[in-house]
Amino acid sequence: MKKLLMILPLVLLLYFTFGCQKTEEVAEEPLVDVEAEIANIQSVFDQYAKAWKTKNIDLFAEIFSDDAHMVIFDTETRYDGGEAWKERLQNSFDLIGDINITFRDYSIKVHPSGTIAWLSAFEDATWTTSEGQADKVEGMRITWVLEKTEGKWIIVEGHWSFSQPEEGE
Repeated sequence: MKKLLMILPLVLLLYFTFGCQKTEEVAEEPLVDVEAEIANIQSVFDQYAKAWKTKNIDLFAEIFSDDAHMVIFDTETRYDGGEAWKERLQNSFDLIGDINITFRDYSIKVHPSGTIAWLSAFEDATWTTSEGQADKVEGMRITWVLEKTEGKWIIVEGHWSFSQPEEGE
């Protein structure tokens, strides 16, 4: 009986040590057509540029969450919630004339569930000020987290920043 009590824990230890190991890694298979979802997410770029060009807050509302938990970091300020972000956008409309926005060097990743995605890109913009002066920004870095809600991709978190200028610039 003593031998059995000494051997039993050893057998259980060996069983749990070797019996519970994975023998092969299984890749998580996407539940959606990832390429189709990437194309849908790319259209958010177009909607964003069009919303700026037309200064249409309703177009922004279609691609940004109105959730109170949405967080946006622009180059200087943090905005908590959809209402704060809409107010910032509306105030910006008064400061600019014509504006054109393009994106480049983007990377889009879609979670295998097909409900969450994240992207990074460089945003270039040219515009005229309300006084008619030309201005531009090139290479603004963006990162967006998107969620697919009711079949539509919306931005639930965003970040815009500039790289630090090299010394002497």
